[in-house]
Amino acid sequence: QVQRLADDHANAVFLAEGLSGLGYSVEPVQTNMVYVQIGDRAAALKAFCAERGIVLTAASRLRMVTHLNVSRAQAEQVIAAFAAFEHP
Repeated sequence: QVQRLADDHANAVFLAEGLSGLGYSVEPVQTNMVYVQIGDRAAALKAFCAERGIVLTAASRLRMVTHLNVSRAQAEQVIAAFAAFEHP
């Protein structure tokens, strides 16, 4: 179980670094939670991600949580969707 938590935290860092690399404001990761500032484009990003099977709330600040049911590949999909949103 300790390894599982370590994997979750590693995926959170991976996700945060990927989103930060795209220019998003990401708070420092301390656990398996990633906080991202989206701003006034939240509704557009929510709709864009929904088309790709990614569920977001339409809030200016997102909280993403990595856990047992979130794989590295899924974190990569989120980063790719955000990249496609930024650079269509």
